Amino acid sequence: MNMAQRLGAMTIALWAANAISATFTVGQGESIQAAIDASAPGDVIELTPRDRSSETSRSRR
Repeated sequence: MNMAQRLGAMTIALWAANAISATFTVGQGESIQAAIDASAPGDVIELTPRDRSSETSRSRR
């Protein structure tokens, strides 16, 4: 195999590995930990914007 063939084979292998990854979208009120637990290496976890107005904040003293 010459260098161009090797490079082509590596490109196809990387593309195929990328094609089997999953994307998990975590919406407001859903568990981020559940998405982490369900994911595998190479998967993507996306977080949707959240309303933080109901969250409590702690002040440092």
